[in-house]
Amino acid sequence: MQLPTISLAVLAMANAVAAVGRDYVETNWRCTIFPTTVGPCTGAGRWHNEYGQTWEINASDGCRSVPVTGITQVCFDWKNGRGHFLAANQPKRCLSKGPDSPDYYCGPGTDAYRCVNQVWTEVTCTW
Repeated sequence: MQLPTISLAVLAMANAVAAVGRDYVETNWRCTIFPTTVGPCTGAGRWHNEYGQTWEINASDGCRSVPVTGITQVCFDWKNGRGHFLAANQPKRCLSKGPDSPDYYCGPGTDAYRCVNQVWTEVTCTW
């Protein structure tokens, strides 16, 4: 009669693995518009964890510490559409940038910026 015990253990592990993939980041890429060029650009983000908590983060290109509970560092590689983060006592976890929203003019108060939104979701690390 070990089968029920084994089945429960497998279900518990599956739920734990599924929970790992629930963190994601919503980002907004905002670029200043000059009369003939666009730039510089900055990334702002909102980190979402599996418990429904959110934090505002700097999502610009590169690595940095963030004010997210349990996360020690996050890195965004905008050119390659990928990122990773380090969580306390865990191996590196990776993010993949989803498609860009249509770009739009954004403020504050003027049409001096162009913005694009994305969602970065957790994926298996291959880099």
